[in-house]
Amino acid sequence: MKADLANAAQRIARLAGRNRQLEPKLSELLGESAWRDSGLGAPGKATREACRLGA
Repeated sequence: MKADLANAAQRIARLAGRNRQLEPKLSELLGESAWRDSGLGAPGKATREACRLGA
């Protein structure tokens, strides 16, 4: 039983570490997606070309 408890504690520590590692990347990707979807960013190349051509 003590071994099970020790193994569970180690697994929790590993998972918590992995979670801390993934949180910044997830935050970055969600932020980029929200920025893109909001339309507040600079227009992409295709949009600039369409505007230049009067489309």
